[in-house]
Amino acid sequence: YFGGEEPVAVKYDFVASGDKLFSQASDSTNEDQWYKLLAGPVRSWRHAFISTSRVVQGSNFVPNPARKVL
Repeated sequence: YFGGEEPVAVKYDFVASGDKLFSQASDSTNEDQWYKLLAGPVRSWRHAFISTSRVVQGSNFVPNPARKVL
């Protein structure tokens, strides 16, 4: 398994409306906490995709481009 760190549950503030949850990030949101929240609390393809800081591109190890998008 090449999925970065161990998954952890992240606590955050949210508002529930029906079957939807809303949470708002701000400029002061910790970047690592944000990635952990998006990755989820269990090992999965999503967790590996988001939590891995570097990926192989050809024969090079490069910073994970998904983190630029997220």
